[in-house]
Amino acid sequence: MSNTVPPSGERTDKWQRALDATIRTLRTSKFWSELFIMTAAVFMCAVAIHFFLYPSGIITGSATGVAIVFNRLMPGITTGNFILIINVLLLIVAFIILGPEFGAKTVYTSIILGPFVDFLADVAPIDGSLFATDIAGTMYSDLWSDALWFVLIIGIAQAILFSVNASTGGLDIVGKIITKYTHMPIGTSVAIVGILSCFTALLTSSLGNVLMGILVTWINGLIIDYFMSKMSTKIRVMIVVDDPTKTKDYILHTINRGVTIHEVYGGYTGKKKYQLETELDQKDFTKLRQYLSTTTENTFVTADPVSDVYGIWREKPHLKQLEEEAEVESTVTIPNSRRIKPE
Repeated sequence: MSNTVPPSGERTDKWQRALDATIRTLRTSKFWSELFIMTAAVFMCAVAIHFFLYPSGIITGSATGVAIVFNRLMPGITTGNFILIINVLLLIVAFIILGPEFGAKTVYTSIILGPFVDFLADVAPIDGSLFATDIAGTMYSDLWSDALWFVLIIGIAQAILFSVNASTGGLDIVGKIITKYTHMPIGTSVAIVGILSCFTALLTSSLGNVLMGILVTWINGLIIDYFMSKMSTKIRVMIVVDDPTKTKDYILHTINRGVTIHEVYGGYTGKKKYQLETELDQKDFTKLRQYLSTTTENTFVTADPVSDVYGIWREKPHLKQLEEEAEVESTVTIPNSRRIKPE
């Protein structure tokens, strides 16, 4: 059986469409805002590694922790280079299993993490713990202070990256894969993989340091899950109005979210009203509150947190697609004539 090679014209069109899609992506504010967010989050990781992880000597369950072990075994290669090597291997897996968006974003974060770590080592070298104290001429490190600041900063950074479908690479990729197939919280997955990898530190560190690393890795997973839950929390808003038209249009076309309308009756007056229900993030809820504060309509609003929302909520373009489909379904086809909307 012979393979059919597409004509050169089709191949050219395919590459042109891919180029056009890339250019459109580069022109969106979402791309540049996420690029800034990822860069800032990775720099936070580098700060946590350089100022708190290195001085403490703790081997955490991460690609960085494994890289530190390899660096101590082979000091001729920098820790940053070991981080890069480990990430490249796992990135291939990320592209295959987790998709091109996650893979591409993680490629970027993985590439800049190692250089950020080495950059801080050059511009802000440190000889020991920032929390070291001098007792009778001997410097004593505060291991717990280093460990707690490390897991706090890097946990927040990892949660930020996961929220934009990215990661620092390395073992976070393995954790993401576990979450994809088991649906367990991402922090839990990362902690499980990290704890297993902590045992590699037995090659260069004491059992006490390894046990400390396991504890730090577990706390790191808890911090990731905590901040992920905070960032994924949505707000269910209930609005009772006499006429829902203006508020409904604002939610649909300005905020670009879905809305459900119920007929309700006042328990005291018995009058018929309308209750609008919508799920928003904090940014959209702020917009809605500002709008409602300027409207002359008599409204009654309640809001409560929702742990997560599934379905088409996450993709705003789907709402426009549904509107277009409804537009098509509302037309009438007349033979030998154009499609027209019913009056």
